[in-house]
Amino acid sequence: MKKHIWLSSIFLIIGGVGILFCLLTQNYQDEGKRYSKKWAFSNEEFKKFEFNK
Repeated sequence: MKKHIWLSSIFLIIGGVGILFCLLTQNYQDEGKRYSKKWAFSNEEFKKFEFNK
């Protein structure tokens, strides 16, 4: 049981250091970039599509 307590406390300390690092360097904010891309297909490319079940 003591092994579990030591192991969990080590993980908590590592996680706390990681959170503090992110907060101090301000790497936690999203830059607001769009992650989607619009694909342009021609009619011939649509004809080649095959939908399998």
